[in-house]
Amino acid sequence: MLEKLKKYWMVVAVLVTVIIALVALMISSRNIDQTQNQQATPTTVTRETSIPTPTAPPAAGSGFGPNPSGSADQINRQNQELEQNQKDYPLAGTLPYQTALFTVDHYRAPLQLVVIIKKESNKNLVTEMINNWLVENGLKANSHQIIWTTSD
Repeated sequence: MLEKLKKYWMVVAVLVTVIIALVALMISSRNIDQTQNQQATPTTVTRETSIPTPTAPPAAGSGFGPNPSGSADQINRQNQELEQNQKDYPLAGTLPYQTALFTVDHYRAPLQLVVIIKKESNKNLVTEMINNWLVENGLKANSHQIIWTTSD
C-alpha cells in the first residue's frame, strides 16, 4: 500500500489542493452574499442642488475701478484717473457689442475701437450702425477711430 501511495502521491496532492480551494471558495461566496444582503437595505439619500447666485462685482460710483481710499491726495489722484479713463474709454462697460454683421470687441487705445467685421458685411453699413450705436450711448458719431479686422 505504501508503494501505491508513493506512486500516486502527486495525484493525491492535487486532489487535496482542489478540495481545499473549493472549500475556501464556498466560504468566501457566503461572506460576499451576507455583506450584499446587509448593504441591500434601502437607504434614502437626499441631495439639494445648489446653484450659486451671481453677484455683481463691486464698482465705484460710475463703474470704473475700486472705490477711492487713502489720503486726500490719493483719493484726488484716483478720481482724476477715473475721470480720464471715462473720457478715453467711455464705452468700456458695454463691450463687447455684437450684432449679426460685426462685433465691437475692445479698445486698442483711447477712443480707438477694434471692430471685427464679417467678410460678407458691407463696411459702409457697419460704419453707419456703429455711429448710431455711439449716439445711442451719448457720444458723437465718428467720435472714435475704428480699427477694422475681418472674420470668416
